[in-house]
Amino acid sequence: MDKIKESVVEIIEGILELKLHNDELEKPIDELLDSISFIRIVVQCETEYGFEFEDEKLLLAKFENLLVLIDYIIEKSSENKEKLKESI
Repeated sequence: MDKIKESVVEIIEGILELKLHNDELEKPIDELLDSISFIRIVVQCETEYGFEFEDEKLLLAKFENLLVLIDYIIEKSSENKEKLKESI
């Protein structure tokens, strides 16, 4: 598993206070998260990876499952790293 993906899964597991199995990452997101836990994940990932979720992505319904959410976080984190490299 990718290092960032592992880290994001650990954040999610910490907020949900449970161990996620790979098959659970593909379950409908609303079976695992409520809006409060979703926002907690958003805030922690924004802080940890130094980016902001786009406003239109701040809705739980925008993500089919946790894998889609994790992929979005990895994408935004990578974009932020590239911006930081360009500014140096």
